[in-house]
Amino acid sequence: YPINMREMLSPNLNVPLGKTPVVLTFDDARGTQFTYLADGSLDPDCAVAILEEFHRQHPDWPLKASFYVLPKSKYNPTPFYQPGLEAKKLNYLVQRGFEVANHSTSHRMMRTLNAEQLRWEMAECVRYVRQRAPGATMDTMALPGGSTPRTAELFDVLLNGTEGGTTYHNLCILRAWGDTTYPPAHKKFDIKDIKRIGADPGYIEGWIKRLSSGEVRPYVSDGDPNMITVPKSREKYLDKSRTNGIKIVVWDDETVKPSKKKKNPKSVD
Repeated sequence: YPINMREMLSPNLNVPLGKTPVVLTFDDARGTQFTYLADGSLDPDCAVAILEEFHRQHPDWPLKASFYVLPKSKYNPTPFYQPGLEAKKLNYLVQRGFEVANHSTSHRMMRTLNAEQLRWEMAECVRYVRQRAPGATMDTMALPGGSTPRTAELFDVLLNGTEGGTTYHNLCILRAWGDTTYPPAHKKFDIKDIKRIGADPGYIEGWIKRLSSGEVRPYVSDGDPNMITVPKSREKYLDKSRTNGIKIVVWDDETVKPSKKKKNPKSVD
């Protein structure tokens, strides 16, 4: 069940009963993500059009995704690669409910930069986007190439700062690659270490198989954003200081046994 990245950071996840939240992220603001044809219509092969068509066919699949954009500069082309349409596109994403967020300004590796350079990387991207789409939240950030700052202090510069009169605040920082990440109330959840599953052919299918088979136990929603339901076997991982005081329910999965119902050989599961 898709949600935007900034929505995933709260323990009050508004996800239907039995669903596992997923965040679809797109880096670099490439043309393949959002393209208009000569007649002004969306290119049906671009990511935005594919998401909208899937939502049209499946209305219970929300129109949510997080776009980590780069501003136009000497380092990058115009966002989404159609000069003159960048403001229209950024506003379109915001108005449709997508998240527009920070991917730095130059796409340089964060490990090579000092505090002053890091502040400029964050602030200039915010300035550029909000001048064209004032409603963009711009408060989560994805690391270019997964490169991390050299020290913990420099990492904190990515979270909060002011440069050139622009103040920025990032609620979390995403790595470029990895695997599943922990839910926000988990003891190991770290806002500076949000991992992502790459969408390379074969790799993502492997992860879907692992999650659906139970090899990796995914978060499953209880359907109530004002309550956290935790299996007793996993309670030790719950950090109650991160639950915002919402109701916690623990169910005993350690003694509940699955029923041994005989299958009808003629039935189809």
